[in-house]
Amino acid sequence: MPYTINMDFLPEEFKAYIAPGADRATILQDYLYSKGVDSAIAAIDGRQHILVQFDSRFYNPQLKINTVISHYDRVEGSPGANDNSAADFQIADWAGELARWQGTHNIRIFFTDGEELGWAGGTLQQGAYGIANVFKRLGIINDDIYLLDSCGR
Repeated sequence: MPYTINMDFLPEEFKAYIAPGADRATILQDYLYSKGVDSAIAAIDGRQHILVQFDSRFYNPQLKINTVISHYDRVEGSPGANDNSAADFQIADWAGELARWQGTHNIRIFFTDGEELGWAGGTLQQGAYGIANVFKRLGIINDDIYLLDSCGR
């Protein structure tokens, strides 16, 4: 008998996110909004990254910015075609907690597009590479950057 996984316990938004052909950017932005988090599309090098930047009250200019990056894209046939889905939703939940935080946290979040392109074409095609170039051009060179890539559905 083939092994089946009961996914009835998963939230509907997450089921939609992992469905074949899903508009993952829209679903993720809607999910962030449901958690009280605003986001915007940052178009860089033909990629549609999702930027979560919190109100200025959460930032202390005397401290480094902590940039958390997690890719939301998937490319059919790539080795990681369905990875990072669980991590994206966990980071989105965390963003909701950060939006309710009472102090400063100096955190910015990018959900990147185009990471799965690098497996065949090299790092220059990956979405985070374009973001790194923009940071360098803007003089953002001292941030702490945490690039998360976790498997899971």
